[in-house]
Amino acid sequence: GRGCLFVGVFWELAMELVISVGMMALCLSSAVLAISSIFTSSWIVSNFAGSKNLGLIYACRQPLGFPEWCGVLENTPTEWMATTCLITAGACVLLAAAICLLLAEYKKK
Repeated sequence: GRGCLFVGVFWELAMELVISVGMMALCLSSAVLAISSIFTSSWIVSNFAGSKNLGLIYACRQPLGFPEWCGVLENTPTEWMATTCLITAGACVLLAAAICLLLAEYKKK
């Protein structure tokens, strides 16, 4: 009777909320990981004659017997800059999707 109808409606609303929150969490976490991948220096790691870690725009180098240096790359290849732009664009799209999910939930209520 009525109890079964109430449970069905409640279950439907709960699942809708779980799916919305899950999708929003996936969008936000993907955006955070994309942005952090731009600033990490561990894309290419080498231990020949000291250590060298190269990232898309950030690098760390430690020649043997010298202190470690970390900073922004000066002569970044065009391909790496294009990759950085595409990752940034993807993060912006993911953030826009999360905002759209929030607005859709807000307008439903």
